[in-house]
Amino acid sequence: MMGKGLVYVEGLEWIKHKRIINPAFSVEKLKVMVKRMAACAISMLEEWKDLLTMSKDGSIMIEMNVEFQKLTADIIAHIAFGSNYMQGNEVFEA
Repeated sequence: MMGKGLVYVEGLEWIKHKRIINPAFSVEKLKVMVKRMAACAISMLEEWKDLLTMSKDGSIMIEMNVEFQKLTADIIAHIAFGSNYMQGNEVFEA
């Protein structure tokens, strides 16, 4: 199902796949990605701060597994598609 990706190939085929994917991970492109990742993480922290501010007793329960899944989806959506996780999620919920 996965096909023969970079992880599953060896030798000359690996070299071919590596050459194709390598430009996407240049230093300059990674710098942009890291900035976007940081912005997504900061956005998540701001959401948590808002929840904390709205809480009655000054505490909140955060499901870290769910939050990190959302963060990962948000980062992928921003970097790969130029939108955020919530915009993409709204499409599926409509």
